[in-house]
Amino acid sequence: MQKFQLKDVRLSFNALFEPQDFNGNQDYAFNAKLLIEKGSPQHKQIEQALLEVAEESFPGKGKQVIEKIKSDPAQYCLQDYDDQYVTLATKRKAKAGRPVVVDQNRNPLAEGDGKPYSGCYVNVLVRPWAMGGKGNKYWVRCGLEGVQFARDGQAFGQRTTADDFDDLGETDDGKDIF
Repeated sequence: MQKFQLKDVRLSFNALFEPQDFNGNQDYAFNAKLLIEKGSPQHKQIEQALLEVAEESFPGKGKQVIEKIKSDPAQYCLQDYDDQYVTLATKRKAKAGRPVVVDQNRNPLAEGDGKPYSGCYVNVLVRPWAMGGKGNKYWVRCGLEGVQFARDGQAFGQRTTADDFDDLGETDDGKDIF
């Protein structure tokens, strides 16, 4: 299966500039989780691509394999998020090198540029893959090839700052408030 592009999808959790070790097993990887509207053309495009790669890897059994693993996010990359969205988990092993990360004009971006960020909209190149292992264990996943910042969106997980609190000033009696 060839790589394909998803356009104007919402970037959720990500590690695009420095690989992370999420499982504590020294398996460092770059990743991006994407929010996609349920039933949208892109949702259908992803489902079709995953089915095709499953059929290529498991001839005549692709649909059954997906049915078997679709509730396990470790085995299947497309999961329900809520009533409105699905999430697509993508990953690129650190040893494969950092994914391409560019702005709207295809200029390279660095971590210090502040883009892309969780909550913005991006175009993403993904490569679906499937494989089987011992004990009828299957995986149907998407590799992360590249990310293009498309446009701003409301950031997820903004950090609390001192400005988020009211200025209480000094107490009138000089006593501690605790």
